[in-house]
Amino acid sequence: MTKIVICGALGRMGTTIGKLVNDSPDLTLVGGIDIVRGQFFGVEVVPATEIGSLLEKTTPDILIDFTAPDPTVEHVKSAASHNVGLIIGTTGLVEAQVAEIKAFRECFDIKISLIMLFRNTNTAWTGLLTDSLIFVGIFFPP
Repeated sequence: MTKIVICGALGRMGTTIGKLVNDSPDLTLVGGIDIVRGQFFGVEVVPATEIGSLLEKTTPDILIDFTAPDPTVEHVKSAASHNVGLIIGTTGLVEAQVAEIKAFRECFDIKISLIMLFRNTNTAWTGLLTDSLIFVGIFFPP
């Protein structure tokens, strides 16, 4: 089972991803990060200021970030320092932020991709999570 923590857990996309992870037979949702403390799908959500302690406590395989550009850069640093795989779904990153994220490439066994469309969301997420990809933008069809 691949253990997952979601940043932006209480937002619209975080909740959607949380449901996909929760419903997947080969993924385990172990925690969430957001601006405020809470719960979703039976797991603890902690404020972003507590990301380090949550990563130590839950030892996830992958951190999925669907937040905003500034927090995303900080979440990349936390994932790198805790040896956690990373998927970024945050949009709106400027060149300097992308460069800062790319500076952590040596901390991950990654590819950097731009995903344009998902036709079968559940299959796409499950397959992509096991490949430890970083997404620098995800766009869903209307």
